[in-house]
Formats: sequence, structure tokens, C-alpha cells
Amino acid sequence: MSKESARELYARIEPYIEQYARDFYRGDRDKGFRHWAFREVFLEDDVSDSEVLEKTLIDGPDDFGVDGVHIDDSEEQTTVHLCQSKHLTPGTTVPDTDLQAFLGVPAKLLTPQLIAICRNEETRALHDELIRLVPNGYGVHLIWVTTGTLSPRARKFAEQNASSQQTIRLGEADISFSLSFDVYDLRDLINLFQTHLEGEDVAEPNVQLHVSEGHFHEVPGDYPTLEMTIPVAEIIRVFGEHRYKIFRLNPRGPLANKTNGDIRDTLKNETSRRIFHLLNNGLSAICDSFTREGLTVKVRNFLIVNGCQTTVTLWNARHHLDGDPKVLVNLKLIECPEALHRTIARATNKQAPLRAEDFVSTDPIQIELQRQFDALAPPWFYEVKRGEWARMLRRQEWVRYRDADGSYRRLKSKDVAQAAAAYLGFPGEAKDKIRFFFEDRLASPFGDELSYKDVFCEGVNAVQLLLPAVLLRRISAAVERDKEDPALSERGIAEWLEYARFHLLWLTAEIIRISDGADSGSLPTAPRAGLLVSSADLWFDTTYRVVRQAVMASIRELRDRGAYAGPREFFRSPGYYHLIRDNLLAARDLSEVDPVARLPR
Repeated sequence: MSKESARELYARIEPYIEQYARDFYRGDRDKGFRHWAFREVFLEDDVSDSEVLEKTLIDGPDDFGVDGVHIDDSEEQTTVHLCQSKHLTPGTTVPDTDLQAFLGVPAKLLTPQLIAICRNEETRALHDELIRLVPNGYGVHLIWVTTGTLSPRARKFAEQNASSQQTIRLGEADISFSLSFDVYDLRDLINLFQTHLEGEDVAEPNVQLHVSEGHFHEVPGDYPTLEMTIPVAEIIRVFGEHRYKIFRLNPRGPLANKTNGDIRDTLKNETSRRIFHLLNNGLSAICDSFTREGLTVKVRNFLIVNGCQTTVTLWNARHHLDGDPKVLVNLKLIECPEALHRTIARATNKQAPLRAEDFVSTDPIQIELQRQFDALAPPWFYEVKRGEWARMLRRQEWVRYRDADGSYRRLKSKDVAQAAAAYLGFPGEAKDKIRFFFEDRLASPFGDELSYKDVFCEGVNAVQLLLPAVLLRRISAAVERDKEDPALSERGIAEWLEYARFHLLWLTAEIIRISDGADSGSLPTAPRAGLLVSSADLWFDTTYRVVRQAVMASIRELRDRGAYAGPREFFRSPGYYHLIRDNLLAARDLSEVDPVARLPR
């Protein structure tokens, strides 16, 4: 790959890198690349921007070469993912020595002697996680990403070490674990990126399926159904033609359908793939109509609502199958009116791996909020389902949501939920327990409780939820600015700011509520929220300094008592909420101005 072609490839992703650098890292393009690459590699896990910030806290001195950590404890796989990113000048050759060094990271992280002298709190926490998880069957997955170009030796090294079994001494026992290693240079990342952007055309997916005599059964009635066993090559062909838009009604959204390891292994085995249709649950699809002409089935608006992961795995294993007509899969096709589409999609997705937040993607309130966000001035794109922005919105439509600085007004429902939970008094839970918000109820030390229905309720307006989300973005930018301030570093503030984003949002909301005379744990009215958003330049900086001082005072007080155990423990424990709020009230009383109170009513 020539340097010129490398520059051209890099130009495709450069705007995204610049936006993440601008939005979260005060223009640091190295960190912007790390953020973008982390999102791309884990796109199927739908990590939010807030989660990326949390998962990359380890980056820094004594990080042992790890820039990001993602622990996957889903039913499909139990894996600790460790990432390293290298933002190099496009065309720079990467030697195999860089990869060799990263391959040794797991052993270093599991060595107690090295951890004992480590100054990085996140590295020590990662060591504790590995000690807990590896003996319980978790694998370790190394991911190395770069904008450079792998040398032939580096490429060969990556291929030779793609998968291995490692044994390490932990205490008195030898522990074995699987170690996988994926390396992405610039061309690999571009290929991954292009895969994620395919399927821009959101036109109705009309398909033709070919069945074999005796391999189908048609059930007439109000909702005609065709049950068939067809070659997997048919599904692979359909997915290749229409991509992720055939998953449009899947509650998970078009992203969350990663390759299933068990299915992949079944397909690779020459014996088991012959009975694949007996080992796999098959696919369920709905359509507006289908007609059968002999052994050809013409389908209008073909939408797979269950079996999306199977479909993606079939696609990714297509080279192993080589169009083998003897590898079969079961498909149930239901003809039904649009009014029943979402009901059937939800009913066929009751299996455990479906996340709680996926089910609410079909909630009429979420659909209405999406419409309201789009009607704001300026409009915002509210992503209800995972992947709507990347895979269900035409690129031409992005311009509608573009700001003058090149960033996009785009929010995910999960990000909005996290920001709202923090705003309403649950900052630690927003950071670590947001899944409980969707599934059950959160509880705070103040005796308050919060559930999905408390926030996303009848009458809630998009601008009320826009306020917490916009404030969290401003706080993230302020945190990055403060981390570079030598005076704040001397006062010990910079060391905990990264952990404090949700708490700073909660305290900002408390000042707003006090100034407005509103109840604790409440959102402002829609007009008030709109005013606060539009006037944030007038009041945010002063308020931010007050809430930052409140957190600093709380940490100082604990240090004086000898009770401060570090930022991880402090910002994950609701037991400190009372202390922090008391210090907020004191800091607010000492402040000369309250800019929020001065806003017009």
C-alpha cells in the first residue's frame, strides 16, 4: 500500500477521529482515534461514548500497554478484551516487535510482583478482575489497532498467534485460558468500517427464495405462513444483497448480532454442518406478502425478526461453506399486516441474550420521543435501536443533524437514559448499573427510587431529556480541559475528574433544582429545560466550578479522616451521596453568584 493510498484511506475516517477528539479530548487526535477504533471494534456491543470514556481510563503511566478494557459476560461468550491503539502517520510500517510486546501483556497483568509496584489504579483493578475471571473460564482477547501498515513479518506474526491456549501459575495452581489476538492495521480498519456502513439504501427489501420439493409446508389462513428448510446459501445471498436492513424490526436493532462462536464451530465441522438445521433453532421472518410460483417464493418486505445472529454467522462463515447446498436452515415466513410487525418481532425475541433496553426500542413513547427530537430546532437524531444511525439512515440525511463545527447532533437512547438517571440523583448507578434501570428499579441512599417508567413516561418531552444529555457533553469537555490545568493537578483534582462526570451532572442538576425551587429528583418543565439548554453558555462554567469544588471538598474530608480509598471506590459508592450533597450546599452558599437563578422565568 503506497503512502498516497494510505492517506486516501485515512481520509475516510479522519472526520470521525476529529469529531471524537473535539467532543471528548480537546482535540487530541490520538485519543480521538482510540475512541473511534474502540467503538468500531465493539460496535456490535453498542458501547456508548460514556462507556468508552470509562473503559479507556486505564490509558496512562503503568498501563502495561493496555489502552482499553471491555469485559463481555454475555451468554454467547465470556471474554476479557484488552485493547491497544497506535495512531500513526498513514503509511508508517509497523514491525512485529510491537505485536510481540503486546502479546506478553496478559502474563504481566497476572504477575503479582509487577502489580505490587504499579501506580495505575485501573491496572491494579484489571489485575483483580483477571484473577477473578480467568480461573472461572473467561478467555482473554487482545486487540491491536493502528493507522499504520503491518510489515509482512508483523502480519505473519499476527496470523500465527491468532489463537492459542495459555497456562499461568496463580497461587498454588496452574490455570489455563484461551488467548486470541486480532490485529487491525489501517486497511483492516477501513474494511471493518465499510462493513458497518453498508446497507445505506433503506428501500423495501424484496427477495426471492428458492425451495426444494418436499422441503416446505404452507399454512393458509388470515396470516399465511410458509415453513421451509432451505440451503443456507439462500440466506447468505439475501443478506449479501440487502444487508442489515432486513433486521430493521429486530428489537436489538441492526447492530447487536455478532458472530456466535458455537454456530461458527458447527459450520466449520464437516459432520455437524450436515445436520445444521437440526442443531439450530432457525430463522423467523415476517413480510407484507409472499407468493409461491412452483419452487420460487417471491417475498415483499422480507424482515428477519429472530435468527439475526444466525444470519450474520452464516455470512461470516460463507467461505467455509462454499455454497454447499447440503447445509440447510429452517425458515418460518409469516405474512402479516404492518400493525402486527412489532408484536411478532417482540414475541419471537424472548431469549435471555436480548437486553432489557432492546425491548423498550419498540415502546411507543420511544418512537414518539424520536419524532420530538427530530422536530427540535435544531433537530437531533435520537437513536432508539442499536445501529439506526450507521445502518438505517442514508448518508445524505446526516447533513440535517450536522453542526457548524462538523459534529453531529446525535443521541442514543442508552446515553440519554444514563444522563437522565445521573441528573435525577443516581450518578453511580448510571455509571455501573444502567441495566437495572431498564429491568427493575434503582434505589438511592436518600430513599428515592427510579425506574424506566419514571423517566420515559406519558407526557415527557424530548427537550427535558435533551438537557441532561447536553450537560453531560459539556461536563466531559470541561473535564478534559481541567485535566490539562497544572494548577488543578497540584490540588489533586485532575486525578479523579475522569471518574466524576456523572456525579458532576447530578450536582449541576441539584443546583438547577434548588434555584428553581423544584423537588429533588425531578426534571424541569419543557420550557425551562429549553431555556437552560439554549442559555448554557451563560451559566454552565460558573456552576461547573461550584460542583467541582463540592466534590473536591468531599474527597478532602475523607482524606483527612483516612477513609479515602481512591476514585474508583469513591465514585462507585452511593454511601457518599449525603456527604457530597452537603458539600454542594456549602459550596453554593459560599459562591458569590448563582447564574441559574438569574435566568428569566
